[in-house]
Amino acid sequence: MKTQMSNFDISAFVRESQHYVGMQVEKIFQMSFTEVWLRLSRKGEKATLVVKLGRAMWFEEGNLKSDVPPPNFAMLLRKHIAGKKLNTISQHNFDRIVVLEFGTDNQFKLIIEMFGKGNMVLVLDGVIIKPLTSRSWRHREMKPGAVYKFPPEGINPLDLEREDVSEIISGSDRDVVRTIATQLNMGGSYAEELCDFLSIDKDAKASDMESGLHEDIKSAIDKIISGLEDPAPMIKYLDGEPSDLLPIALCDYSEDEAKPYESFNLALKEYFSSIPDGQEDEDGEFRSPEAQRLERLADLQKEAIDRLETEIVEFQEMGDLIYAEYAQFENLLARANTTLDEMGWGGAKAELEKWEPVVSFDPGAGLLDIKLQEGGHITLDVRKDVNENAGIQYSKSKKARDRLDGAKTALEETLARLERANKEDVKKTEAGKKIPTRQMWFDRYRWFMSSEGFLVVGGRDARSNDKLVKKHLKDDGIYVHADVQGAASIVIMKGRDATEQTYNEACEFAVSHSKAWKAKLASGSSYWVKPDQVSKTPQPGEFLARGAFMIRGKRNYSHKLELKLAIGEVMLEGERKIMCGPLDSMKEHGQDYFIIVPGDINLNKFAKQLSDHYNVPIEEISRILPSGDVEILKKPSPTD
Repeated sequence: MKTQMSNFDISAFVRESQHYVGMQVEKIFQMSFTEVWLRLSRKGEKATLVVKLGRAMWFEEGNLKSDVPPPNFAMLLRKHIAGKKLNTISQHNFDRIVVLEFGTDNQFKLIIEMFGKGNMVLVLDGVIIKPLTSRSWRHREMKPGAVYKFPPEGINPLDLEREDVSEIISGSDRDVVRTIATQLNMGGSYAEELCDFLSIDKDAKASDMESGLHEDIKSAIDKIISGLEDPAPMIKYLDGEPSDLLPIALCDYSEDEAKPYESFNLALKEYFSSIPDGQEDEDGEFRSPEAQRLERLADLQKEAIDRLETEIVEFQEMGDLIYAEYAQFENLLARANTTLDEMGWGGAKAELEKWEPVVSFDPGAGLLDIKLQEGGHITLDVRKDVNENAGIQYSKSKKARDRLDGAKTALEETLARLERANKEDVKKTEAGKKIPTRQMWFDRYRWFMSSEGFLVVGGRDARSNDKLVKKHLKDDGIYVHADVQGAASIVIMKGRDATEQTYNEACEFAVSHSKAWKAKLASGSSYWVKPDQVSKTPQPGEFLARGAFMIRGKRNYSHKLELKLAIGEVMLEGERKIMCGPLDSMKEHGQDYFIIVPGDINLNKFAKQLSDHYNVPIEEISRILPSGDVEILKKPSPTD
């Protein structure tokens, strides 16, 4: 399941959001440490930019309102960009970075980094005013006063030529899907989409791929990129739950597999609003709200310590500098006081600011801002002599040092509390952790083992129907299909050696995994044929949709098949698996099993029950169940 916007999502978002350029910032809200709202308006129009750092961002029409008191970062943004016009919104180098530019000559930039845990940085003329989170890397620093640098640039799919694609794939030591996702920088969603669209075995080694497919991959990438100009956004579903979001799709999807949206902003809101915030981290570990709060607090305290350590050194150096340039500053202060006596405090401002080292003079506070030859600034109080001005700097350094001790103590306490909270989270994670069974090749499809020991495999959707038949329907197999439009293709592996018992079970399986289950029918019909009767070539003048096949010759029907399935533990190749199949097959191979028919018990709730009962991940259960709610006819008895 996608949990973050991809670089393609960012591109589609930025292209669609050009409509909001020219609007004025009204107010900024910070709902949590990682969620910031920018409320915008222009004559007759209002909109709000919602930013969930490290996850997603989108525009919503109208003014979102909040009663949450604005924390320091939100107040800082209000101070600098409230009332200013949004001049541009852009994506940096096809990366997961969005740049908003405000003010005259775009001097203010709000840079939103969406990778990792995310960050938001306010920049003035290239220099960081304030990042939401201060961090340091070997190649860049994220702290106030530092020059903002973008992260190192990766591969830009928009710039890839045919030769580049071929060279990357040929030189990869990883499988196809990971090579496309990471080394071609297409991301997980489009890596899967490309493999499905081109019927490529995603688990195969990339360097073993036929060179002709390199051109096909480049053409598919070009098709995605050109599609961003006129996106057709959709949310994909797996077992009724949102599983992915695409601005443009390559493959065809049924109504059950995907839902189209008029705008990508709306699709972003719908998809990412459906994902609970802060329940699990990127590795699937449980994170309690308390642990997350303490982690954020520790980050803020580390930032404060960094700032205090910088101030200690800077104020100390300022005091030393005043003494090092004693005569120069003594002369400057004497001249300033003479001018003040002659012209008065108000009248002297313009005169003092004409002097070479003076940047500005504040008559109210009596402060001169002096530009230093080696760079930087120093502030002198004209009401005090050189010794007193140096003493002010040393006093500031001492105060920062005193505060530093308290900040370090507070951080130690926070880290200790965070360690205790993390230990509690680990206990909860371990208590709720499910143990997946060994994955086998047929897990990508629906499957069961017949009572006679024949493996029966079925497609999940149009794409897997195509792949299953093309790759696994051999001359010694049998093809099965429910007498229902759009039903899955079923293959009995080496089924020519099976009897009517297996054929009948496969027919039951086919009708139970068709739309008949969701329609809550009591029974249905299916048929089986030999492989040479199955063709992808339609009759003249007809059209075959993706995943559909033409059946020629006699069909061997089974009628009045009861829609009934059993789910339980089986042993396959010496490994424990959870199987969902006809009752006769389960009686032969399984134990500790449930029997279900179409009903009114929510399928997701039932999947959770099975996940807890068999101690396997709920995803493993969800992918073997039929597409509809259930009624439980039998639960495992204590002696099963």
